[in-house]
Amino acid sequence: ASYEDNFAQSPELTMLFPTVEQFTNDSYALDVLADLIGRGKKSPLYKVVVEEKKLAPSVNAYQNTQEIAGEFTITIRAFPDKSLDDVEKAVMEAFERFDKEGFTDKDLNRVKARIETQFYNQISSVLGKSFQLASYNTFTGSPDFVTTDLKNLLSVSKEDVMNAYNKYVKNKPYVATSFVPKGSVQL
Repeated sequence: ASYEDNFAQSPELTMLFPTVEQFTNDSYALDVLADLIGRGKKSPLYKVVVEEKKLAPSVNAYQNTQEIAGEFTITIRAFPDKSLDDVEKAVMEAFERFDKEGFTDKDLNRVKARIETQFYNQISSVLGKSFQLASYNTFTGSPDFVTTDLKNLLSVSKEDVMNAYNKYVKNKPYVATSFVPKGSVQL
């Protein structure tokens, strides 16, 4: 789908891959995958899209899981004159690189440390704790799922990540939306 935006200054591409609901083993692996493939200067998306092809100033990849389904999303706001077709090709090149080069145990541990820190930051306030415990109670039937959730996040292995990548992202169908500035449909 595409849309000409009256107020946009730069074109933006979003690629959404359908995935699984929250609290499944694959959902945890997809969280780690998003970090490995699209967060930081070592990630394949950053290296290809930002550093090598110079198509955009940054990239964003994340896994969003809900009660019934989830989505693995990549969003890239390109530089004003860059074609979104080129951005999409660069994303596919980054996937190929990830598939070929993979990642190290050190990379996996770095991602897990960041996710664990984020987890504790979410429950560091009274409001954060109450929201998270109520959410666990609603969606898992028990507020003490907090310990299981963290354990599940930290137990993700390299094999889990690659299995999730192969099952939900690599050569899988996705929905792509492009937003371009008014009068720049060629992008």
